[in-house]
Amino acid sequence: NRLEDSMKAVNVEMELEDWFLLLEASQGHKVP
Repeated sequence: NRLEDSMKAVNVEMELEDWFLLLEASQGHKVP
C-alpha cells in the first residue's frame, strides 16, 4: 500500500508519537 511504500522510501527512524502523528495526518482521521 501507498503508506508502506512511503515508509520504505523514506526509511527514517522516528519516535512512535511522531509516526502516529504522521499516520493520522496521512489518513485524515484519528488513530485509535
